[in-house]
Amino acid sequence: MIWATVAEVRAWWGNQQAALGVTWTALPGSDPAVQMLIDSAARTLGAKVVRWPVLDDDERAEDTVQRGHLVVAVGEVIRARRAAVEVEAELGGAAAAAVIAGGGSITASKLAVSGGSKTGGGVRVGESAVAVPLAAYDALSAAELIGGSVSSW
Repeated sequence: MIWATVAEVRAWWGNQQAALGVTWTALPGSDPAVQMLIDSAARTLGAKVVRWPVLDDDERAEDTVQRGHLVVAVGEVIRARRAAVEVEAELGGAAAAAVIAGGGSITASKLAVSGGSKTGGGVRVGESAVAVPLAAYDALSAAELIGGSVSSW
């Protein structure tokens, strides 16, 4: 199944930023790089789906509204992953992010690092923060690929 095309993701990316009045890290300039992001997001989302859409001859969701929701789900996963990388870089890379993720803290005025264990609560950062963002689950639900009751499966 084709979840989204490069052109659809690029259009969604630009439209979302314009609608929200924000600026996100730009998508890669090359189409193969964006396609790799789409493929990775589709693999993640595919594991969550309980009902698959009816496909047309091009392996796309036949229903155009449903197809739009699939593009949103893919876009949200890509956005969340890119934001996580950005946050990790702002926190000083993987080492600092690991301290914070483990429940520790970092103070910058006079450098101090405390705490930070793998079992601590902490804020989820980096890869652990973006398995599937809530907005992508919302899009999957709107596309009627998840949710409902067992009897509707």
